[in-house]
Amino acid sequence: MEYRINKRTGDKISVLGFGTSYIAEAKETDAVRTICRAYEGGVNYFDLATAEGKTFTYFGKALGDVRENV
Repeated sequence: MEYRINKRTGDKISVLGFGTSYIAEAKETDAVRTICRAYEGGVNYFDLATAEGKTFTYFGKALGDVRENV
C-alpha cells in the first residue's frame, strides 16, 4: 500500500480509502469481513460520511481493536 503524510497532522494515510455508500446493503458478517480485509490490505482511511447509521456497528466490530490506527 502506498501512503501519504498529512502535512498538518503528520498522519500516514493510505492512498486508497474505503467508502461506505453501499456497505449497508451487505449482511453484517460480510460487511465486517470486508472491512477487516481492507484494513489487513493496508487501508487506514474509512469514510463514514454517507453511511447509514447501522453500519457504524460494523466498523466498531471490525476496527474496534485497531481504532487508533485508522
